[in-house]
Amino acid sequence: MKKFTLILSIFIFAAITVNAQWEQTNCPHTSRVTCIATSGTNVFAGFQDDGIYVSTDNGTNWTEANTA
Repeated sequence: MKKFTLILSIFIFAAITVNAQWEQTNCPHTSRVTCIATSGTNVFAGFQDDGIYVSTDNGTNWTEANTA
């Protein structure tokens, strides 16, 4: 029972402290975003019909990343 209580407490604590916030940015396209990833200060967004874009300034400006 103590183990269960400890695990439950950890999950509750994690749920309270982890609080991700979504923020609207200057998205380059209107198609559906299918994935988002970060690497350091870069934000990558994959769009359903428009490829992958990268932002190096928290979403203010976007550049096409799949130009190969």
